[in-house]
Amino acid sequence: MHYFPTKNDLLTAVLELRGQWDVAQVLRTGDSAPTRLDLLAGLVEYNTDRPANVQAFTVLAADSVTENHPAKPYLQERYGHVRDGVAASLRQEFDEQLPGGLSPEHLAPLVVAAMDGLQLRWLLNREGRHARPVPGDADPAPGCSGAQETIPER
Repeated sequence: MHYFPTKNDLLTAVLELRGQWDVAQVLRTGDSAPTRLDLLAGLVEYNTDRPANVQAFTVLAADSVTENHPAKPYLQERYGHVRDGVAASLRQEFDEQLPGGLSPEHLAPLVVAAMDGLQLRWLLNREGRHARPVPGDADPAPGCSGAQETIPER
């Protein structure tokens, strides 16, 4: 712990670096010209093979909601970037106006929240019926069957 004052500071730095590696890996193994949403789907699929990393991140994210947690600023900034990236992806794929009158900025936090919820559910039941949600799966997770009606096919 020579370079980091606490174990949480070390874990935060490791997860930040791990996130950079994960994105680089998805970019390296993806299509020759993937869309931003394809990259997001690729990251979800990539994470299904790394449950320990996903679990560590989820625990750190939950812990970071407490007062003065050292990872809180990092995660607040990260979620802002993720939300902005999802909004940009939605705009790239579907333009400014989505069905139901939602803008990409309005839908992005909902997409991020849904992904976080599905990730937590996956961690709790990796062996269950919907353990490996894959984009385009004909049998969506319960409660998500309307998603195809909300976002049009590309």
